[in-house]
Amino acid sequence: MITKTTKLSTILTAALISFAATSSYAEPKLGKTYGDWAITCDKNVQTKKTVCYLQQAYNTTDEKSADKKQVTVTAYQFLYSDKKELMLNQVLPQGAYLPAGTAVVSVEKVDPNKKEQTGTPIARGNFTVCQANICEARAMVSDADLKTILSSESVYIAAFNLEGKPASFPFSAKGLKEGLAALKSK
Repeated sequence: MITKTTKLSTILTAALISFAATSSYAEPKLGKTYGDWAITCDKNVQTKKTVCYLQQAYNTTDEKSADKKQVTVTAYQFLYSDKKELMLNQVLPQGAYLPAGTAVVSVEKVDPNKKEQTGTPIARGNFTVCQANICEARAMVSDADLKTILSSESVYIAAFNLEGKPASFPFSAKGLKEGLAALKSK
């Protein structure tokens, strides 16, 4: 069981690299970092096309493992479609209620007296695939959505678990604006 949360990390474990790390892709290489984000580029070995994305992962400590190893729980990847539209891939653990999808939630002002923050759902994501240990959702991010994300005091990814209860996953916007600018130039 994973119990202790740690800081946001830009290092993804192999089990949670999303669609870009299928068997058709070479081993991804972590590139330049921007705050809590890093650019990674993978080359499809079949098409020879390189796909670059801006990624972030959230890790926890597995308290039951002898070495207290870090385990990636969620990962996010921003990338541009062939039509230059901004997309957000969300890699979440199994146990998400698939029909409900996900949403990026913007919290304009954080209330330090509340354990759970409420905000405005934007950039709704639809689950696209579930594999052995993860599920992936993809959201199209409009210019207005991105502006909201960048100006929010807090952002998280919201989904529902199998019991229909809300589940939220941390998301840091630190370095996102700079990282997306660099990604766009690739």
